[in-house]
Amino acid sequence: MCDMRYFKSARHKFDAAIVLLKDYEYDELFLNDAAYYLQQCIEMTLKAYLVHRIINN
Repeated sequence: MCDMRYFKSARHKFDAAIVLLKDYEYDELFLNDAAYYLQQCIEMTLKAYLVHRIINN
């Protein structure tokens, strides 16, 4: 069974990045924050996948 906490955390970070991109698209500081959240989203998704692969092997 996959640990859903990683996916939930990734989804939360994705949603936060979307809000930042919609509300502050011309502010470089907030764009950097959005990029950081998207990077964290990818890392959490990859971590969930790897944990799932380790458990099922």
